[in-house]
Amino acid sequence: MSNLEKIPFKFGYKFIEEDGTNHKYSVLDWEIMQLYRKCRDNSRLKTLEEREKEASLKVKEKLDYLAKKRDLYFILGNMKSHPQTL
Repeated sequence: MSNLEKIPFKFGYKFIEEDGTNHKYSVLDWEIMQLYRKCRDNSRLKTLEEREKEASLKVKEKLDYLAKKRDLYFILGNMKSHPQTL
């Protein structure tokens, strides 16, 4: 069994509805975390801190692209029925 790697960043979206309501949602998707790892691991920068920063910026660019150029859907849920899992 291997340990899961904790990603040092949280990714998400902030948006405003037409009625002015603000929203902020975290993206907990495995693919976003894997994109971060791939960008970090493929970076040619020297220090881990530099590679992590570059990777986080590349993930942000990708999320911005998805929000502006693609049909973006949020699948939302809550933990009301399973509060013990928080």
